[in-house]
This record gives sequence, C-alpha cells and structure tokens, in this order.
Amino acid sequence: METIFAPNFLIFQMFIKWFIVTFSYTYYIIYIVGSIMLICLSCIWKSVSNGKNESAIAIGIFSLMVMGTLIGLGNDIDFSLATYLINN
Repeated sequence: METIFAPNFLIFQMFIKWFIVTFSYTYYIIYIVGSIMLICLSCIWKSVSNGKNESAIAIGIFSLMVMGTLIGLGNDIDFSLATYLINN
C-alpha cells in the first residue's frame, strides 16, 4: 500500500534525469556529487580549524549519507534509462 503523505521529491529526480540524459552519468558524478562533496569538505575543514571536532564528525556522517543517496539515485535513474532505451 502506498503512503499518501510521503514526499516523492520529484523535482530532484527530474533534475537528475535531465542532467544524466543531457550530459552523462560520469559528468553527474563529477559535477553534482563532486560539488556537494567539496561544500561538505569545506564545512568540515572550517569546523576542525575552529576546534569543533564533534561538529566535523556530524557533518562527515551527514555528508556520507547525502553522497550515498545521490550516487544511489543516480545509479537507479541511469539504469532505468538504459533499460528503457534497450527495450524500446
């Protein structure tokens, strides 16, 4: 049974699908995932330089979850596009 109140985040899925179709999965990993990783690394660096090691660990764990989600979603969209193109 599908939950009615769960968010689908279709705008993110549509943007990732557009980016992968327009450019490629490799550029998605390099530009989208890489830029978010650089932002997270700069936040971790600022936290460590200010002596807030607990904040740096929390940001690190959060960034691992975000990177895993983005890579997994990109893999899913790329695989479904490849399957669609092969079957049609």
